Amino acid sequence: MLSTRVQIHSAFVIDYYFLKKISFNSYSSPSNPLTIIKYQILETSFVTIKVFDVLGNEVEILVNKETPAGIYQVYFDGTKQSSGIYFYKLRAGNFVEIKKMVILK
Repeated sequence: MLSTRVQIHSAFVIDYYFLKKISFNSYSSPSNPLTIIKYQILETSFVTIKVFDVLGNEVEILVNKETPAGIYQVYFDGTKQSSGIYFYKLRAGNFVEIKKMVILK
């Protein structure tokens, strides 16, 4: 797991939540399933982002803390996971969103 977390400060007003992923491969290892998960929250709240396998088993907790409003990104390193379908879930206060991702090796 990469523990680097980056906060992106914004000069504009944040008026909605979002959750998305950006996958990329390392040039040194093309089979490396490293993914950036970007998210935006409207107000200070306790935020969790968790990754689950297709059976609903929790694979990893990426974020688990009180977070001020803003745009953020976190890295998920799936190199230890098997190829397959996974889900990542953002919970921020009363807002919950789940999205699907595929790891291919």
